[in-house]
Amino acid sequence: MEAKRWWKGQLSLLVEKYGKRDNDDLTITETGVVSNYTWKDIESGKRIKVPAFYVLVENASNGHKHVVVLARNPNTGDLAIWCSDKELHQKLGIERSACGFWKRGTCKHVQYVLNYLFDRQETHIGVKRFLSLLDLKEEQSSVVTSSRPEEVEKILATGLPSLIVGPTGSGKTYAILKALLSKQKAGELEFSVINFTSGMEDTDLLAKFVPTPDGKWEVRDGELWRAFKEASQLPEGKRYVVVLEELTRATPKALNILVKALDGVGRNYRLQNFVTGEELAVPKSKLQFIGLANLGSSYSGTEELDPALMRRFLICRFWDYDTATEREILLKLGLDEAETDKLQRFVQSQRDSYRRGHFPYPIDTGTLRSWVELKLSSGMGWWESFEFTCLYRIVNRDAQGFPDEVQVQALKELMSDLSLE
Repeated sequence: MEAKRWWKGQLSLLVEKYGKRDNDDLTITETGVVSNYTWKDIESGKRIKVPAFYVLVENASNGHKHVVVLARNPNTGDLAIWCSDKELHQKLGIERSACGFWKRGTCKHVQYVLNYLFDRQETHIGVKRFLSLLDLKEEQSSVVTSSRPEEVEKILATGLPSLIVGPTGSGKTYAILKALLSKQKAGELEFSVINFTSGMEDTDLLAKFVPTPDGKWEVRDGELWRAFKEASQLPEGKRYVVVLEELTRATPKALNILVKALDGVGRNYRLQNFVTGEELAVPKSKLQFIGLANLGSSYSGTEELDPALMRRFLICRFWDYDTATEREILLKLGLDEAETDKLQRFVQSQRDSYRRGHFPYPIDTGTLRSWVELKLSSGMGWWESFEFTCLYRIVNRDAQGFPDEVQVQALKELMSDLSLE
């Protein structure tokens, strides 16, 4: 990857996130590069030495000085920017001035620096030195084996009610059903899937009266009641797994039934059927619930799970996109190692930007596969096939429905940086 192209693409994303404006009250008095800035990873607490580029900004009205810093996140590969850095204020011997950047997520100093750099992004000598220290060309994507099958085995081995959450299209359902189908074929267990929707009623889970051709009525078992009934009839040593798909789309009525069913009494799960007046009790050793859900405010038509229901899932796991499985898919479709590396870097960069609020949706596994299949079958280039399958799913749109031009251009430049022509 060319460092200059990477810089242009990343800078465009930052401009799109924080804005770009002039400010007559600010002046830039110094720029520089440090090769050993201490990057502290918030999650792990590890400290990593990385190159950093800084810009000293002064408020003309009050003389306050702020150090705006740019560095490459060693975990994601993205360019990050922030203001009033404590370490560099100390290194430069400048009193640290208060700034609202941390509270508001942006400040006028960051915006001013972005404006300054955007106009000088290819000529600034400090930027050139900073990029020379990054050594981006030596990056190699690591090939890893998916740990998901092993984790599914552990979840099934516990027999406990489990909840798996993660972004849409991250392969939650695929991984669970693949394992269950294999075990069902081997005679180890039985299973069923309940797909929750916003129109589901409690009677869909328990029982319904339906008309017969002769003008009479009969009771038809609901999905959850049928699962309990089948589980109760299994021989000792065999288990029944109920997969609860799209839990965040379940109605309050359906969730109330689930909360009671998962509550359990002693060694049994119990389900009361208010339609028929019956009750079923199934030993916990024979029945396991696995819930699947997309949690987060970006999923329209969904609700956050009730805390009472969450508590009843004794195991809760988060699954991100399974890049190892995606790699296997891409190679099986016919891409070579180099193309697969480039494509995975592109997709990961977009997903990282999505998590930071730059895009409304990520590129999910299914859409990635459709993109590559179209590219290979149609003879289109990477960008054209991306436009046909992915682009307009993942970018913001204005009030008239037009796609965000800054986001489109940033993706186009990123693809060019990776030589996906």
